[in-house]
Parts: sequence; structure tokens; C-alpha cells
Amino acid sequence: MSSINNPAITVGEMKLHGVEKIWATCSQCRRPWLVPVEFLPATTNLATIAKLMICPNCGGRSVMASPASVGRD
Repeated sequence: MSSINNPAITVGEMKLHGVEKIWATCSQCRRPWLVPVEFLPATTNLATIAKLMICPNCGGRSVMASPASVGRD
């Protein structure tokens, strides 16, 4: 199984750790936001999710993503 902080971790693996949301942070404006991912296919990995995201604040497409800690949201 992938490490919980590995960009290759999948939605299915995050769910096994009790994680259903990720923190996304824009590389341009640094705005963080919480994103639900439980509806995505279990095989979707964190790196793919980050590549598809657009910052809701500035429209930036360079987004960093990491699993939200259980109980942090």
C-alpha cells in the first residue's frame, strides 16, 4: 500500500485510512481549500487529482494536494 503522503496514493487507499477529503493549495496565491474525493473512482491517484484542479480564488492551475487528516476537516 502507498504511504498516505505519496502522490501515487489512490482514492481507494485513502478511504482505507479513513480519508475522504484532500487539502488543495494553489501554488500561485497559496489559498488552501478542502476537496471531497469520495465520489471519484477508487483507482484515481492524488497526482492526477491535483493536475485537474483549478484554484477557485485566482484560477491558477498549479495545485498541490495532500490527504486531509482524519478529524481535521
